[in-house]
Amino acid sequence: MWITRFKPTQKYMYPKPKPQRGAKKKANEKRKRELAAYRKEQMELAYNRDEGGCRVCEKERAFDVHHVYGHGREAGDWQEHFSNMFSCCRKCHPLPIKFLPPKPEQMWQIELLDKINTESRRVNGA
Repeated sequence: MWITRFKPTQKYMYPKPKPQRGAKKKANEKRKRELAAYRKEQMELAYNRDEGGCRVCEKERAFDVHHVYGHGREAGDWQEHFSNMFSCCRKCHPLPIKFLPPKPEQMWQIELLDKINTESRRVNGA
């Protein structure tokens, strides 16, 4: 029989109580609600900045707001900021840039985003 000299106490093993399933679920739902509200606010800012038109073909009305670098996981993530989005029609909606550095065929998105952001800075006087 194996004998141990040290018996870990409850305090040593678990300094904080384990979160209950219900509390964890509520926290996750709250985080999702906050992210949805923040995302909606930023998408409206991007859509209004682009005046509701497609920034790619500049002919059609925009129905989508494109996240250039994909979606963020939390409210306030840099991917969710309106300066990383532009309005586009469904025909022109490209795939997001998931890996940096971007592929050569995706560079036009970054160039368009830079152009949009410099235009908005000039208009706002920043």
